[in-house]
Amino acid sequence: MRRVTMQGTQQTAAGATTQNVATGQAYERAPFSGMCRVSLVGEAAGESRCSIFAGGRLVMQESPISRQNRFPVIPDDVVATFPIRQGDQITIPHRNTGAGANTIFWRVDMAG
Repeated sequence: MRRVTMQGTQQTAAGATTQNVATGQAYERAPFSGMCRVSLVGEAAGESRCSIFAGGRLVMQESPISRQNRFPVIPDDVVATFPIRQGDQITIPHRNTGAGANTIFWRVDMAG
């Protein structure tokens, strides 16, 4: 079985949207078909909302995320698990609805 993980942080200015937190990552496009798991956490004072798309398909409509202010803990912070096809682009827009810059912590795991 093949497995890959990518993770990072993304800061988004007040009232702005980052179009894809995974832009430029090695596994932004799925290297194989299988299952994908996305975990998201925001900072404690944040007002972050995220969506998830896989290959243009909406997996999770914009929703508020946890405010635990740390990298995601598995399985507590998993927000979506879904099938993915080789070549599908993982897109996770981050919208900051708060008054100050907000940071999210994200993790994507794929297995196939």
